Amino acid sequence: MKCLSLGAATRVASIEPLTSLPGLQSLELYQTYLLDGLSSLGQLTSLTRLVCGGSIDSDRNVKIRSLDWVRDLSGLAELRLPGTRLIDSDLSVLLELPELLILVLPLRRSYRKQVFQFASSSAAFAGVAKDYEECDDYLAEIKVSR
Repeated sequence: MKCLSLGAATRVASIEPLTSLPGLQSLELYQTYLLDGLSSLGQLTSLTRLVCGGSIDSDRNVKIRSLDWVRDLSGLAELRLPGTRLIDSDLSVLLELPELLILVLPLRRSYRKQVFQFASSSAAFAGVAKDYEECDDYLAEIKVSR
């Protein structure tokens, strides 16, 4: 199996069984609110794409303690974390991923400074910085039109 998507995984309490899929390249985990941690994902070293987060139609966030587990995912080219809240908001670990080209994060104030700091040395962070800038432009436009 190369691709796996677990949508509406609201009752999933452990992702440990996924470690038995060493050839997994793309993984999508949505609405995994019961998970205590994602450290098991670090064992899926063949991943090139990972989506982990909440649902577009929900205001509930998936809480992620930290991103330390991504260190072993050196081949990861795409990381999407929609609808998540990082408890430890240190994003610097993502700079250790040499293949990371696409990064999608919620545009939170707690990430903003790091995103712009890392944007000059990372294409993935440059993309997120552009998202922040577009959001700022939109908000300024709305403010002016009032």
